[in-house]
Amino acid sequence: MPRSIELSDVTHTRLVQLMGPDDTTESTVVRLLDFYNQGSGTEAARSNGAMRFAGADTPDLTHTKVLAAQIDGLELPRAKWNTILSHLAVTAFKGKSARNTISTSGIVRGQKTGSGYKYYPKADISIQGQDANDAWRMSAELANMMNVDLVVECEWRDKVAAAHPGKKAILTNR
Repeated sequence: MPRSIELSDVTHTRLVQLMGPDDTTESTVVRLLDFYNQGSGTEAARSNGAMRFAGADTPDLTHTKVLAAQIDGLELPRAKWNTILSHLAVTAFKGKSARNTISTSGIVRGQKTGSGYKYYPKADISIQGQDANDAWRMSAELANMMNVDLVVECEWRDKVAAAHPGKKAILTNR
């Protein structure tokens, strides 16, 4: 049976800011509870020999996969390069705080189809799919614009063309 809980305006605003493009209030609360129950040692925060890179000082991310991602300490489930980007973009551009102009290429106001764009009605924006390098660059720019911490743990696939085959890295936006 559904139950109601009262939240202050400040708490509600914080909760909404943590919601991803496809999240509901309940799914966000469940994610927060799961994170709380796991304790403070999350996947994206561990370093276990991983290389560390901050800001624009990032090597070629071609042939990488995301192992874990956090935005302001909150883990994003099943994160991939483009889901990190879409989460940040939707959060940045939805509601009253949305900017009228979007300077990041690959993000446009309104619904756009074709050329790899996906529409996110919660923010009325369309985002073009990006490779790992551009998705990271755009995500870091959005995180900086929003003044939030972004931490991504990734691993290069064991391929000759990868910058660091088989190695792990922790990337931060600042």
